[in-house]
Amino acid sequence: MRTGVDLAEPLAGFRRRLAETLVRSGLNFRDDLRVLDVLLNKARPPRARRAGEILSLWKAMLAEPTSRERPFQLYINIPYCRQKCLFCKFPVRLTAAPDGVESYLRELEAEALFFAPTFDTVRFDDFCVGGGTPSVCSARQLRDLFASVRSSFQIDPGARCSIEFHPASTTLEKLLVVRRAGFNRVSFGVQTMDAALLARIQRDDQDEASVRDAVRRAREAGFDNVSLELVLGLLGDGPRQFMESFRRVAALRPTTISVNQLNLTAAYMKSEGVSPDEYRRHCESVLPETVAELRTLAPAFGYDAGEASPRHGIWTLYALDALELRERKALAPEEATTNVLGLGQYAWSHVFARAWYERLPRAYHPDRPIYRTHPLSRGLEMARYVRDRLIKRSRIDFPHFRSLFGEDFRDRYALELRLLDEFGKVRMDSYGVDFLPLGLPERFFYGSVFFLDQISSAGFGRRTLSEGYLARLQRDLGCPSSEYPARAQ
Repeated sequence: MRTGVDLAEPLAGFRRRLAETLVRSGLNFRDDLRVLDVLLNKARPPRARRAGEILSLWKAMLAEPTSRERPFQLYINIPYCRQKCLFCKFPVRLTAAPDGVESYLRELEAEALFFAPTFDTVRFDDFCVGGGTPSVCSARQLRDLFASVRSSFQIDPGARCSIEFHPASTTLEKLLVVRRAGFNRVSFGVQTMDAALLARIQRDDQDEASVRDAVRRAREAGFDNVSLELVLGLLGDGPRQFMESFRRVAALRPTTISVNQLNLTAAYMKSEGVSPDEYRRHCESVLPETVAELRTLAPAFGYDAGEASPRHGIWTLYALDALELRERKALAPEEATTNVLGLGQYAWSHVFARAWYERLPRAYHPDRPIYRTHPLSRGLEMARYVRDRLIKRSRIDFPHFRSLFGEDFRDRYALELRLLDEFGKVRMDSYGVDFLPLGLPERFFYGSVFFLDQISSAGFGRRTLSEGYLARLQRDLGCPSSEYPARAQ
């Protein structure tokens, strides 16, 4: 190892003890990511800022010599749906007609015009439109919106430009509009092909015929990259039922099939009459068998299921004749290093090493404090970078880290590397470090080692971490709850 840090010092002893506790706890990987996100992004209370204050953050970041070495994403949020699925965790408004979103689109364009001059020399590497349901807009509304956006911002010719559509509100005219506006990927939320389950989740405006028609029209409009989304974990959707939905979706030959584990919302639990514990027991009994069957049978339908795992949360199955897209995705920039300019209500934005902020659900005006802002430091950005690498690649490249942060990873995390080396968890060479092995518990173990500064500063207040997480820490560390530091204010 490069450094001579003494592991006997008190801080190292604390880190070792806590890391050993966390890896023994065997926490669920999805919960682990949620907990770490809370600790990294919400350790300090947010502050509402005006558009001018947000603009100052962007200008300061863009003035840095290395700012253009990091990718930029433009995201537009259309928070409207005709119906809201009972498991949906996103804030949306319900509308039955395109006219209901007209005023929202006008204020969205005003917000874009306010920020556009600051980004006049920036080329966005990624352009995404989500919601909600962007396809609730009329063809004219979509045409006007994207004409305004294209005249305000520069989208790189090689950018991925993706938009989400609902099968029931998809028309060939709308698809032709977005294709002519430069979009090269369209994603349809299908969720399930079972009509009874669609009714149970409050999505009975969709049927199998509307899904088939949507995919056919997307291809007629010239989309080569078509994605269909399924949800895993619906009550009543066992291995046989889920695989039948998968078979029907695969028969439409989409480029990718995304599988998202269900978000357990209060509305869904009330509708189904279940508690969180009852739902977890259902998942433990059904999901492993479902995923095992999917991994076995997917290749016969022409899809690679190598990423599928009952504890992964979200994964994508690529058509076997489009596996180069997966390789391209593996090389895509990490979320932690991407600057994101989000426009519209509920949209999240990221100003590298300065702030995360969310546009509040209020009418846009540059003098209103409508951006809920969480400050970010370089240390937090580095921790998020490590988190993303642990999820996607299991290796950290020293030259890449230095190009982003101007520091040597081995110097910044000397103590952490020594600790992991002693546990036999890393292998280093001149160009980077590999984490070994890389199962689900190990990922959280590695993360806890690198995030301990943030975990310590955030505290273990009951409003920050779950009761079960606290109980395990209290039991394994032998530390009564009264001795936990207060949550940072």
